[in-house]
Amino acid sequence: MAMLTDRLTAAWNALPAPSRSVLRRSGIPYVGSYLASYRARYGPERFAGTLPALVDEYHRSTGPAREVLAWRFHDVLDSLVLPNGVRKTTWPRRHQHAVEAFLARADRPPDGTPLRVLDLPCSSGAASRDTRALLERCYGIRTWVLADLCMEVRLDADRGCVYDAAGELLQVRTRRGFFAVHRPHAGGDAFSALSALALLPFTARSAYLRRRHRLLPDRPLVPLRLLHPDVDAEVKTGRFTAREMDVFRMEDAGEFDLVVSFNLLQRSYFTEPEIERGLQSLTGAMAEGGFLLWGNTESFGIARKTEGRLQTLQQDGNW
Repeated sequence: MAMLTDRLTAAWNALPAPSRSVLRRSGIPYVGSYLASYRARYGPERFAGTLPALVDEYHRSTGPAREVLAWRFHDVLDSLVLPNGVRKTTWPRRHQHAVEAFLARADRPPDGTPLRVLDLPCSSGAASRDTRALLERCYGIRTWVLADLCMEVRLDADRGCVYDAAGELLQVRTRRGFFAVHRPHAGGDAFSALSALALLPFTARSAYLRRRHRLLPDRPLVPLRLLHPDVDAEVKTGRFTAREMDVFRMEDAGEFDLVVSFNLLQRSYFTEPEIERGLQSLTGAMAEGGFLLWGNTESFGIARKTEGRLQTLQQDGNW
């Protein structure tokens, strides 16, 4: 299956850019990628219900064994899809190029400035530790808020069901792995009417499982923290602060000097009006003169709040 995925990726990259754009909007690549990677992405080792045992094993391990377990933790989060279609994807050093470009700018805050930082979405916080280390070469950190729509999910171990904080069903354990109730990127520009038609069996199964596995009152649920175990420890010491935040409904007016927001406000997840609304929300949370670093895995942008509005200073690629 991995070989098939690699071949599809190679064939896709070999196409001219205009052809890729037309095909992407058709929804065909979305369906092909979803089906080709399904078995690997939703195997038993990636079920969120494995997190308690995984974290326990991580704390008991050292050296290379711990590194392997950390990547297993990332894989579990990568397969966790929230109701808005956003995956909890994470990996170390994913912000490095953007932060280095920010530090190279002459108009950044002077060295030694104490920064109030918002990291949204932080996912597991693994990349946040690397980002903080880079920034601390030049700045003191006054506060660092790790924010995400979902910082914790809940497991009904007997039924093999995982729910979010609102009681929305996310995953159901099966004999071969688990079923993810929500489709990733279903609100983005790569998902079409053709995609919806082709994946109708998955949609029907999702609806059935929601009815069958409604969260029952008084069920014993196990909380599953989604922060990396080392990051979670630093939250407890006060080095980081963890908050649940919705990028579209923020109430933190003027609180932050630097906002880091990657792999969220992009066309593969949201429409252009939604992205604009999210940017306005982030702008409201920034202090006057504050900076925004945002983008995705391959691309990034740097912007600054000037007279209450966001002004783009640098853009490398598109997302």
